[in-house]
Amino acid sequence: MSEKQIVHYDIQSPIGELRIIGTSLALFRICFANDKSRNEGIGKPVHDLTLFPAIEEVVHFITDYFQGKTKHWEIKSPLGGTEFRENVWNLLTNVAFGTTVSYSELAAMADRPGAARAVGSAMANNPIPILVPCHRVLHADGGLGGFGGGLDAKEWLLNFEKEHSN
Repeated sequence: MSEKQIVHYDIQSPIGELRIIGTSLALFRICFANDKSRNEGIGKPVHDLTLFPAIEEVVHFITDYFQGKTKHWEIKSPLGGTEFRENVWNLLTNVAFGTTVSYSELAAMADRPGAARAVGSAMANNPIPILVPCHRVLHADGGLGGFGGGLDAKEWLLNFEKEHSN
């Protein structure tokens, strides 16, 4: 096994199948079933997660998340975005489970008031949804906005978190 070998692991979730892509040392992305890029450069499927600890850790987190057992993921390395996007993604991991923030509020948190559209772009380019909980970002009027997994999945995640936020 090479530390650079790109692999993928598919996991069933209440919002559909998720594809986790990475190497033994790094997570690259999480794709929803409807993601057109989910089959680009994904390498071989993983059969023994113990050989790919970075992916195994994410599988355990996602499993625990959907059981309501874990609520926070800490970003361990840069995700490949611009400095602004990396900052926004890091700030977003601090938005509490079961709560939401608006695009403009997140822009203000990033010291870029008025950059709500740039925050929206960061959300659209989030490589690891659920771990970096872009589903918690809404329009200022409470509208859902967008979500790579679809608005039904976003609404499901928000309702799930609300129910399990105790």
